[in-house]
Amino acid sequence: MGKDYYNILDIPRNASEDEIRKAYRKMALKFHPDKNKSPEAEDKFKDIAEAYEVLSDPQKREIFDKYGEEGLKGAPNPPSGASGFNFEMPAGFTAFTFHGDPMSTFSRVFGREDPFRGINVLYIVVRISNFSFRCCRAENVTLAACDLYLNLKWSP
Repeated sequence: MGKDYYNILDIPRNASEDEIRKAYRKMALKFHPDKNKSPEAEDKFKDIAEAYEVLSDPQKREIFDKYGEEGLKGAPNPPSGASGFNFEMPAGFTAFTFHGDPMSTFSRVFGREDPFRGINVLYIVVRISNFSFRCCRAENVTLAACDLYLNLKWSP
């Protein structure tokens, strides 16, 4: 039995194009290797991209719904008890092979938009001797583009 792309994206089989896109965005952000350091994140991220590639394309989705992952790859298993099973690829469709680059799918869906903007919060902490002060909170910054200026005044 092949992969269940609906299960990978955690969507029902009758999901709309919009629901598929939203599910992909949610799952891709959750398992993006730059944000999720768990050992299985990279493989999960790749599976999510592959599921989106199939379910977002009406022709691939139709073949997947009828014949599963094996049908997409050109080698479907006949339904149990089926005699005279005949499988033909639709005209112009060749067997599907995932391109293997989940970052390409991610970039195509998110474009130039930074999907992680607003997630990072930088707290600046100043330690003087045994005292610790939280000076400020800044959102939507990256450390590479952040300059820190401090004005310290001593008040006894």
